[in-house]
Formats: sequence, structure tokens, C-alpha cells
Amino acid sequence: ERDGVASRAAAAAARAEAALEVAERDAEAAASRTAATAADTRTTRADALSLKAELDAARCARDDAYSELRGERAARALAEARAADADGARESFNTLTAEAEAALARASAAERDAAAEVLKLRSEA
Repeated sequence: ERDGVASRAAAAAARAEAALEVAERDAEAAASRTAATAADTRTTRADALSLKAELDAARCARDDAYSELRGERAARALAEARAADADGARESFNTLTAEAEAALARASAAERDAAAEVLKLRSEA
């Protein structure tokens, strides 16, 4: 009976040893998976930080483009206002020119009339 108990004890010890080896392999595999997961996490974090940096750079570029666009729109509005002022000045100039030409024509007619009057008076005298 002792041999049977010893034999069962040896078998139980062998099974325990085998279970221990399986548990150690499982623990090593779990540690390896944990290390791989930690490495993947670090890689993912680095990728996320890189993407965040790219996003920040893209936002800065967008903001710069908006600022440049606002500046160009302001310059265009100023140019349009100046063009409108120039059009108004040109119309005023054209009006004054027409008035001056009319006054010059009246003065020329008055001068002709005066010259004709002088000739008439000389011929009568």
C-alpha cells in the first residue's frame, strides 16, 4: 500500500511539476505579451504625438493662410475704395473741364463780338 501511495504521490508530484512548468511558460508568455503590448503602446503614443504635432503645424498654416487672406481682402477693399474715389475725381475733373471749355467758348465769342464792335466803331469814326 505504501508503494501505491508513494507511486500516487510521485505521480501527483510529476503532475504538479508539469503544471508548474506550464504555469511558468504561461507567465513568461504573459510577460512577453505585456512587454509587446507596452512597446506597442509606446509606439502608438509616439505616433499620436507625431500626428498631434502635424495637426498643430497644419492649424498654424491654416491660421497663417486665413490671416493672409484677410490682409488680401483688406487690400482689395482699399483698392476698390481708391478706384471709386478715382472715378469720382475723374467725373469731377470731366465736369470742370466741360465747364471750363464752355466758359472759354463764351469768352472767345465775347472777344469776337468785342473785336467786331471795335471794327464797327472804327469804321464809323
